[in-house]
Amino acid sequence: MTANSPFRGARAFSLVEIVIALGIMSFALLSLVGLASIGMQRSGDSRKLQEAASVANRILQMRRSAPEANASGTLFDPATFPLPPFTSSVSQTNYLTATGALTASATSDDATYGLAVTITAPDPAQRAIVTSKVSLEIFWPPTASNPQSYRLVTEVLTP
Repeated sequence: MTANSPFRGARAFSLVEIVIALGIMSFALLSLVGLASIGMQRSGDSRKLQEAASVANRILQMRRSAPEANASGTLFDPATFPLPPFTSSVSQTNYLTATGALTASATSDDATYGLAVTITAPDPAQRAIVTSKVSLEIFWPPTASNPQSYRLVTEVLTP
């Protein structure tokens, strides 16, 4: 270089410094990609939990708003409605589609959730106000050995 060169006194990064900087940047980017995948998984879990809560609340509200018998005096058909009347103690498991409709079994193509129902009927002689304890547990996937679940426990006035 000559004394009049514009690069006189300029310094550059060495190859070692560039490789170290690239290593640090690649480590940081891989960490961000890992965090993004965990965030997406949590988002999916949250969506499923919200759907399960919605299904459980919808089923409970349908039963709360419906009398035990329709106008002709016949009871609701348990084959089409997943929650029995609150007047007797029962424990049962049904399988539901994503919309909350009953499906044949856990292995059905449209089975999205399992619904474990436990109803503890009261002894009418023990209280002036008669309530049943209702526990709904929605779990998914229905065939998993250790499924995720949402539990709704409430007390319901019974006639």
